[in-house]
Amino acid sequence: MSAKIHIQINYLITQLSNKVIIYICKLFPFFCPKALNIKDLYQLKNEGYVKLPRFIKESDIAICQKSILNILDDINFDIKINGELKKGNIKINSLQKFSKYLNKMRQQYFYIFMSFFFYGYLKMPNIIFTYTSDGTIKNRYVTGKCKKQIAGDPHFDNYKNYLKIMILLGDVDVNNGPTSFVQRSAANKKMQDSYIKNCENKKGKKVVDKILLRKICISNNVVQLTGKKGDAYLINTKNVHWAENLIYGNREILWLYF
Repeated sequence: MSAKIHIQINYLITQLSNKVIIYICKLFPFFCPKALNIKDLYQLKNEGYVKLPRFIKESDIAICQKSILNILDDINFDIKINGELKKGNIKINSLQKFSKYLNKMRQQYFYIFMSFFFYGYLKMPNIIFTYTSDGTIKNRYVTGKCKKQIAGDPHFDNYKNYLKIMILLGDVDVNNGPTSFVQRSAANKKMQDSYIKNCENKKGKKVVDKILLRKICISNNVVQLTGKKGDAYLINTKNVHWAENLIYGNREILWLYF
């Protein structure tokens, strides 16, 4: 099977899953989780992202943060194996393996629903934590000032439609490194050769060069995913995106990769 046909099949499966779940939600409104509505599902389907204000409560954020600190304090946890540490940056992978609370959280109905909406079958998310700092707040986990964020280059994650949920554990504005996202870029014809090469090479994240990015941004808007503590974004990371440079402050994100 050619890469082009493979990509088209994935696109059709996602479209079918989207339409079936939206149709069911229209027939049975209780089927749709309280945190979102049909309009939100259409925006995710059409634009590639949607913002959900006040997605998680302050008390739940505190429990998540405590769970993450407990993981970092565990003598058996090795950041070199289970994460990535750079100056002013930390990324921790597979938190559900080290925290019963976070493992239980990812089994909530909302995440099961989103899995079926996006893929048409149950796919449990991998939980990731990222923290970026300007160095003004001292802690024993992250030292120094971030000069460039992890995933700071414009890129797409896969030639397939790929769902990520980004939960803000603190306020994110234009100064502390928001994610920039190119709306509907997955449908841009200029991106298709990159997806085909990615499919043929069977590699993950693909960096988008400046010339291609400039061409895409002529016809596709770039939005910065800012928000208040507790807000969330649902993102199709087949679209082009990147983490902006941190000017000052800290950026604390809980991710769910499906």
